[in-house]
Amino acid sequence: MEEEKPSLFSAGSGDPAVGSSGRGVGTLSINSPEDLLGYLPHALGYWPECSLMVLGLKGKQAGASLRLDLPDRHGSEEECLHYASQLVACLTSSVPGSEAIAVDGVVLALFTGLDWRDGEDPGYDRLMTCLLRELDIAGMSVREAWWIGQTSWQDSLQHTPTCQCLS
Repeated sequence: MEEEKPSLFSAGSGDPAVGSSGRGVGTLSINSPEDLLGYLPHALGYWPECSLMVLGLKGKQAGASLRLDLPDRHGSEEECLHYASQLVACLTSSVPGSEAIAVDGVVLALFTGLDWRDGEDPGYDRLMTCLLRELDIAGMSVREAWWIGQTSWQDSLQHTPTCQCLS
């Protein structure tokens, strides 16, 4: 019998709601990076290009998701810090009339359109360094972070690039 993997996080209320199809649409468990890479564009409604998608987490519960245009991939440290601080501000603000969810972690997905297999580094190292620093200062751990190209993705928190094919 195959051992069940622990989920990276779950999305949904945990209370199955009944949709028009009569099927439950409660909690969605994400067990692998591939599951999450399939979920993010689905949640957004399209495959993003030159974008940063951020999924806020409280423990293993999914919170707000954001999609932001990526800055210039060769931007200055000042530009990258400004971008990162704006992201943190979005994650820590609340919408009037809604219950605020204190985000304690995030998943980052940089949809660069450039594949490592092309031999070209996506060039967002400075931005990733600034994001990691600003999120850490704000008390938000980066649980996962990926560079996503046209045909492959790579864990950006690993020191040795290992590309995975998108199916």
